[in-house]
Amino acid sequence: MKKKKIIILSILVIFIIAMICGVIWYFNNRNSNYKPNGKLNYDTVLVNEETNPYYQVGFADYVFIGKVDKEIERTFSDDGSARTIYEIEVTENLKGDLQNIIKVTYPGGYDKDGTLILHKGDYITDEELPKIGENYIFVGIGQPNGTILLQDLYSDTPYTEENKEKYLDYINNQENVDRERFKSIYEN
Repeated sequence: MKKKKIIILSILVIFIIAMICGVIWYFNNRNSNYKPNGKLNYDTVLVNEETNPYYQVGFADYVFIGKVDKEIERTFSDDGSARTIYEIEVTENLKGDLQNIIKVTYPGGYDKDGTLILHKGDYITDEELPKIGENYIFVGIGQPNGTILLQDLYSDTPYTEENKEKYLDYINNQENVDRERFKSIYEN
């Protein structure tokens, strides 16, 4: 009887260890299809008034200075476009009033083969993904579900005092763009 209990207990312990190992393996490898392969590709996007920052800022709901804290997730939009979700520490709101720590969706990232997908228009081309620890001026649009989608081609400008002054001018002289607007869950 005692030997039977030991065998059952041993099987149970082995089963639990196997389950724990399986869970660890799953979470360590769930993004394995998104590992960079060194290739770069550009998606062409249609952007109204591509070279008019006054229009772009008028179209946007939020313009803010922030530091990229970490990459949260690599994902895809409904149409299959690569997206990257970042956690951002907002250091200064220029347009809108966002909380100190927010999540944003960047329009670009890695496809399932590991190719980096960036965007380009007729005149402007993204150069790279935002870097962890770096400060940028972000331009975002509130989405129906309360998230923030960074704006194609104007999503991340490296932060400098000179760039901040330019964006303050864009905001003070922004074009009035009539469109349906949505409030972010990250607003104060």
